[in-house]
Amino acid sequence: MHRDENQLSHDTPNAPGGPDSLDEVTRLRYRMIGISFYWFAGIVTLQLFFGFIELQFVVPGDGVVPLPMTLLIVVTAVCWLGNLLAKLARLPNSTLASVRCETVFFAAAAGTAAGTYELGMNTHVAIVGVFASAMATIHKSARAGHIKLGICFTIALIALYARNDTQVVPDNSYSMLPWGVTWNMFSAFLLPYAFGAILNQTIFFLVASFSRSHQRQIVALEQLEHRSERDTLTGLFSRASLPTKFKALNQVATDTNSQLAVALIDLDNFKNINTFGGHDAGDKTLTAFSARLSETLPHAHLFRLGGDEFLVVQVLQGDSSEITGRLQQCTSPMKLVYEKDDLEISSSIGLTIAAAPCSYQRAVSQADIALRQAKRQGKGVTVLFKPGHSVPDVSDVQRPFAIVSPLTDHTSKSEIPAREVGAAILSGQIRYAVQPVFDVQTQRISGAECLLRWQLSDGSIVPIHHYLDTFTVLEWQAPYMNQLIQQKEQLFRAIRSVDEINVHFNYAVETLNSQAFTDRIIGALAATPADLRGFVVEICEQGAKPAEQIIADRHLAVLRKAGVKVAIDDFGAGHSNLERLTHLDADILKLDRQFVALSTHSKRGLAILENVLELAESLQITLIAEGVETEEQEALLARIGITEHQGFLRGRPVWPESFIDQLRQRNLGEHIATRSTL
Repeated sequence: MHRDENQLSHDTPNAPGGPDSLDEVTRLRYRMIGISFYWFAGIVTLQLFFGFIELQFVVPGDGVVPLPMTLLIVVTAVCWLGNLLAKLARLPNSTLASVRCETVFFAAAAGTAAGTYELGMNTHVAIVGVFASAMATIHKSARAGHIKLGICFTIALIALYARNDTQVVPDNSYSMLPWGVTWNMFSAFLLPYAFGAILNQTIFFLVASFSRSHQRQIVALEQLEHRSERDTLTGLFSRASLPTKFKALNQVATDTNSQLAVALIDLDNFKNINTFGGHDAGDKTLTAFSARLSETLPHAHLFRLGGDEFLVVQVLQGDSSEITGRLQQCTSPMKLVYEKDDLEISSSIGLTIAAAPCSYQRAVSQADIALRQAKRQGKGVTVLFKPGHSVPDVSDVQRPFAIVSPLTDHTSKSEIPAREVGAAILSGQIRYAVQPVFDVQTQRISGAECLLRWQLSDGSIVPIHHYLDTFTVLEWQAPYMNQLIQQKEQLFRAIRSVDEINVHFNYAVETLNSQAFTDRIIGALAATPADLRGFVVEICEQGAKPAEQIIADRHLAVLRKAGVKVAIDDFGAGHSNLERLTHLDADILKLDRQFVALSTHSKRGLAILENVLELAESLQITLIAEGVETEEQEALLARIGITEHQGFLRGRPVWPESFIDQLRQRNLGEHIATRSTL
């Protein structure tokens, strides 16, 4: 365990060994002592009360309380008073338990002596010894209970022999009681003391058994926790433990000079090792590199994020040059031998130094930007994040190197570098256009889908397949996140102020379950509820994986409460199939354009549409047909009951200003198709 981890364990509230910390077994012991004390004190108090009533009103006499009963009254009062003072003084649980145990033993000893000497309280007084031994057993050990039980037994014997014989035997010839008479009088006390010994041993056995069982449970939980927070291959911390560990490190770094070093590491050309050497070679490489990290950075917290990505977090006190130098050592090539093949691996590192406490999401985002910079510089290097250097600004906007003709085919896809995409977001060149959803039954616009468009300064449009993957990665990273969220808010409010129609925005599955979406959207809505009726989260097929939860239950509950609707895009294609309906309670299904195209010349396609419509109606889901481009398609869809359409026939994507002007007419008709389009 690293030095920082030890510090974390000591600083954690209620950690084992802390001044106020108690394990579950100890808490149970103290609770049992408290219950036993109140039972004992209550029983003895009632016994004294009834004895006092008997002396005063039942038994003829002078009304004088015998000395033994007076002694028991004083002892019982001492028990109650000692417990009350200990509670008022807020003594620790251990001290309070000792006070209770010792006062009960004091009462047990005094009561046994008084009751035996007087022989007026019969065997009731022997029950006191049972309580004393039981509480001693719970508090300390079985031996302590047996010792106190034996002390009470001895006190009873001494008190018996201390009696004057005239109190029992009329014949004054005996100065002391004979053994036979002694045994007959004392045998009545053996039964409760024997019961006390049995109870003593039983309690100790139960407490010891619970303690052993509890310890085994703790060990099992620790092993389970270790497996859950550790990567099974490398032994480093897993991605799931990162938020918790990062929060704990923020709490440790309380010094004003404390900083957090966060480094994101990516192995260079790791795919080649997996491809040509096999996954066994890849596993050996990851294990060897993890060992190298542990050896080079002994005081850092190391995480494997997945694949060949690693994260390093370390608390710094002062200069950061040491960790920078150690990270640089990790970038140098490392040679491995696997089945007589020589493997060589290096790494690229993005590093950020942030003042503690700092945001986990922001620190990792900055490290990621620095890592991208390192990759662009030729790999095998370490880049330190600097504001304004690694993040592009508006002046970085340039025409992408990719072919941007509108006629570009998907087969010639060429991804635009992240720096240029980021610059286009910040400059506003990437923004949202709007395409209407038209209801042929009411002849009105029923919704609007907001679609990404990148328009260059010369008016040409960059095909979205050249930058969509990169945009999905950058969308929820600083500083692009604020820019895009503000665009969505302004566009949503502008459209809803004209007509209360649904406004659709596309989200990838990975985005909906990302930490940034959780913090910025779900967390904000949970803290401050907002009215987002008409806002539609449209889940696109981009990047989605089958058979996975689409939206976390908590996310969906928060969105529903705000009035947000959920739509499944491209239904019937890719991963947007019936399986998605089992994982998500959707409000809207958007039929993929291929079904619309097939329906005009395929009876089977038409039958599929009719069955999908029947399914949607039974689930109370709105059905929207995409890709409606001909009047024949529109008429066919309307005839079978699908009345909401989206496609070039009724409107191409236009800039928000044009769409809002058209929306004000409240009747789209044939006009949108003749307007300027994108």
